[in-house]
Amino acid sequence: MLHIDHLLWAVPDLDQGIALFERLTGVRPAPGGSHPGRGTRNALASFGNNQYIELLAPDPAQDLGALSPQSFGATVAALPAPALFTFCVASPDMAALEASARRLGVPFQGPNASSRLQPDGSTLHWRLSHTEGTRFGRCAPFYIDWMDSAHPSTVVPGGLSLRDFEVLHPEAPELAAMFSGLDVDVKVRRADRPGLRTVLDTPAGEVVLTSLG
Repeated sequence: MLHIDHLLWAVPDLDQGIALFERLTGVRPAPGGSHPGRGTRNALASFGNNQYIELLAPDPAQDLGALSPQSFGATVAALPAPALFTFCVASPDMAALEASARRLGVPFQGPNASSRLQPDGSTLHWRLSHTEGTRFGRCAPFYIDWMDSAHPSTVVPGGLSLRDFEVLHPEAPELAAMFSGLDVDVKVRRADRPGLRTVLDTPAGEVVLTSLG
């Protein structure tokens, strides 16, 4: 089964998002760096077990106007408040994942090389795949293979644990069936509106984060 690699909590401003997350949890995320060409930068905090949360924000050093309106940078910049944005699943065998997607008739893109320039000047590399084009939007994950890179959860501040994560959707049975066919181990629950919800155990106590809507 494929498990959650990380959750993305979108924040309109990274410095303010870091401060807010620290107030909520008692853990201060470490700046991770910039995503060239995507209009974003991030900060990270670890759940342990090769899992973490990523605070994703617009990168003021990049020209968002030159990017697609659908880019992560432009989309996050338009959010009125911090919110769970989407999630990522670890997939070390992208060929097997693609075969499962094709068998289900699920659109599949990738794997594509990606990178992040870290604060120490080094560059972190990985591969990403997507199943964009389903009717589930950001309630469906994207997929990551870290290849030979050290997993970020091993080098950023910890003290958090991921107690629960669930995807909410009006078509929960259909979404759960897609997850099952792709071997994605994520809970799905029916709700009137699509959304994401997680419960974290933190030094400051239980913290619940949700998507907007």
